[in-house]
Amino acid sequence: MIKRQYHWLKDHFIQMKLAWKEAGIKGLYRKYGLKLFLAFFVYYLVRDLIIYIYLPWYFATKFITN
Repeated sequence: MIKRQYHWLKDHFIQMKLAWKEAGIKGLYRKYGLKLFLAFFVYYLVRDLIIYIYLPWYFATKFITN
């Protein structure tokens, strides 16, 4: 069931990979625009906030209060 739901995403990534191989980063920007790079930036922003800010804060509050 999961494979059917995200099959379109896999196809989209394959198309992006082909665009990357054919025209490089400029080709990706021309084809997919700023949305691709904003999605990339937001993904890493959220990931780093969780890893470097939220988790240390959570564990520090657990150890300090106990």
